[in-house]
Amino acid sequence: MNEADGDADVAGSRRADWQRFRRCGQVRARRLAEDLAWRTQGGDLLRGRAGDWALRTHSPDSTHLPVRHAADGDWTITDDEFRATYAWVHGDVYERTGTVEARRGVAGEVIETLEGDVVVRSGDWVVRRPETAAIWVVPGEGFAGSSQSTV
Repeated sequence: MNEADGDADVAGSRRADWQRFRRCGQVRARRLAEDLAWRTQGGDLLRGRAGDWALRTHSPDSTHLPVRHAADGDWTITDDEFRATYAWVHGDVYERTGTVEARRGVAGEVIETLEGDVVVRSGDWVVRRPETAAIWVVPGEGFAGSSQSTV
């Protein structure tokens, strides 16, 4: 199987649809002492578990747009994913690290994230770490502030 063959992949997309991006930007993070239910901007109910991390975009210069956020601004990530994809800066501030693969989402498709199911809205991006099962949805207006193309 290879990209040229157009083999189906996650959520019915073709392998060739995925592009590599370098993660950028900062977040404020706190470890969850208890479960946290939250809603995406689109209204999907997701859940972080005790031991996971609650994140919020941190923009010292206020030029970055919010990324993949709940209606109130916080979202969750598992402890393993957090440790693999963020580096400590100072205090409760962490930097996004590494690369991901992403593609434009198809409005109405359902993505099974580690926190629950998310229905893609027009303009959203579907993002994944190919080496793990982690996949998530980022609102289009925030994707540019959290990723840079490596192509």
